[in-house]
Formats: sequence, structure tokens, C-alpha cells
Amino acid sequence: MSEPIANPEPALAPAGVRIASTLCWLVGVITVIAAFTMRLAWPWMLATLAAGALVIAAGVLTRRGRRTGAYLIALAWALPSLVSFATGGGAKPGSLLLLIAGVVLLANWKHLK
Repeated sequence: MSEPIANPEPALAPAGVRIASTLCWLVGVITVIAAFTMRLAWPWMLATLAAGALVIAAGVLTRRGRRTGAYLIALAWALPSLVSFATGGGAKPGSLLLLIAGVVLLANWKHLK
């Protein structure tokens, strides 16, 4: 009798992708919590919630090795400036942790599909 074929262990994502994904989850959760605890005007509150959701989704996608997650990080990083310009303000910087996550993903771009 032949022995049953064992299911192969799923390959772990490269360390850089896991670091970027973890940073995304961390920033996303903090951003969502901040949206509810800070007294923000409605456009900023909605933008903050949207950015938090985008970053959490980016974390999930990057952990799965998808390039779409990197694009969502870039969008979430630029969202504060976009909302600021739309409401008549100046440029607002994005999160430093998101910038780091984006740079780490760019360095590991070959591991994403």
C-alpha cells in the first residue's frame, strides 16, 4: 500500500513582507481607534476610518503576498493630504510607519505577485 501524501507546510512569507504586514495591522488598528476617540470634523473622521480600513486590508493582502496591498499602503499614506486639499488646507504628512512599510515592501517587491 502506498502512504498518503502529506499536505506540504505553507511557505512563510519573507521577513520583510511579514514586517510590512505587521506594521500595517498595527497602524490600521491605531488609526481606527483614533478615529473614534479624537474629536475630529466629519470629513477627517471618515477619512481616518477609511485610511484605517485601507491599511488593515493592505496588511492582509501583503501577508498573502499580493501587490495590491502595496498600492493600498500608498493610497492610505496619501489620504491625509488628499482630504486636506479637498477641505481647503495644505499638505498633511502621512504616517511614518506606513512610509516604512511601503519602503520595506518595495525592497521585497519580487516576493509579491
